Amino acid sequence: MLIRQIVGYLPATILAPLAAFCGLIVFSHILRPDQYGRAVTVLAVVELIQVAWYQWLRLGLLRFRPAAGQPAEARVLLVSALVGWLLLTIAALAFYLPAVLLWPMEAKLRDVYLWGIAPLVIRSLMMICLEWHRANGAVRRYSALESSSAILTVLFGIGLIAGHVLEE
Repeated sequence: MLIRQIVGYLPATILAPLAAFCGLIVFSHILRPDQYGRAVTVLAVVELIQVAWYQWLRLGLLRFRPAAGQPAEARVLLVSALVGWLLLTIAALAFYLPAVLLWPMEAKLRDVYLWGIAPLVIRSLMMICLEWHRANGAVRRYSALESSSAILTVLFGIGLIAGHVLEE
């Protein structure tokens, strides 16, 4: 059983860091240092918001899933987590958008922060889904979702670069 779970989580354990490493190589070679600095700053802020704002919700879902044994109770827990995510996202955006729009910063950095909304919202929802699959023991779904998420995140970043979002 343990070996099966280790093997099941292996694709996510390998592909997610590999995609991040490939993204690092691509971004550091394509972007100028000032562009790279802006992108990394925004990604760090977005990740910090996710950890500070959404972590407790994900851990609560993981913690209370075993107690919600029946499928009907489990659905109530999932719906509660999704409603919580929606309310947290609305509150986060209510603070994030005015802060980005009103804080004195260069226009290029402001644009990148505005593009940072997409990874903030998408990744936070993705993490709820990942915790749900992990709590349910759906190893293949977890692994597929985490692996595809990592690859799509790097492709999204490359798409932003190709679309000149990070350009002057």
